[in-house]
Amino acid sequence: MAASISKPTFLLRLSNILKRQTSSFFATNTQISKTEEVVEDSDELDALYQRLLVECKGNEPAVLESYEKFIRLTAEELNLNLVSVESPPKVFERWTVLKSAHVHKKHRAQYETRTFFKNFEFKHITGSTADTLLEYIQRQLPEGIVMKVSKEELFKIPENFSKLKERALDKSHKQSQE
Repeated sequence: MAASISKPTFLLRLSNILKRQTSSFFATNTQISKTEEVVEDSDELDALYQRLLVECKGNEPAVLESYEKFIRLTAEELNLNLVSVESPPKVFERWTVLKSAHVHKKHRAQYETRTFFKNFEFKHITGSTADTLLEYIQRQLPEGIVMKVSKEELFKIPENFSKLKERALDKSHKQSQE
């Protein structure tokens, strides 16, 4: 589904989402209205993620391959650090059931589902960039694909831990001098 999108069309869609443009096609003259959001400067720092892991699973390997190409192209256009794309082993689930509810125990039917996986790992990404990326790739998620996102956020060390570390270093320094 995503593989059939040409690069200019892809860039146009991506720029529309990133600029948060909306179009109004309900009018008879099909005017395009642009909404501009006011970005307020705040003292609050943006979140930093050391690692962003996107796990996708589905029953159709061709759809997952196409979605992988889409995510790679998105990461390339946004200049994101896509470190690895892994394909964990597929999972087979098989069931054997009786064809008849009460008799004919020799006659059975077997059913099988196959689940394929793709893991995408992004490194060193800001919170706003991660939100934009996830919003875009989730909107383009094909049918039959499930996505799970794991984030590893970086935090500043609290002051009380810094003071404890300094005390421990001072203690070890005094002991080494004796």
